[in-house]
Amino acid sequence: MAHLAALEGRLTPQIREAILAKLESVYFNRQKVIISGPTTAVERGEVLTVTLRYPQGRTEIFDLFGRSSSRDYYYSIPIMSEYVEGQL
Repeated sequence: MAHLAALEGRLTPQIREAILAKLESVYFNRQKVIISGPTTAVERGEVLTVTLRYPQGRTEIFDLFGRSSSRDYYYSIPIMSEYVEGQL
């Protein structure tokens, strides 16, 4: 995901859709996936960050000690942009 965004210099709608389709194929609910990243091109050499967030839910079957809470899976991936404007 981050590598594709680095090549484009941003998180394009096509990359976002590819990520959602891949996650949906392994039973993630695409309506709950939150993907964020730059939508405008970042020049080569600058760092761009792509993040993915998905609700994990409760982690304990029995909340014996009153500490179980819902959390999110959260992945933040900083990567250097490889985008050069005007290059095909």
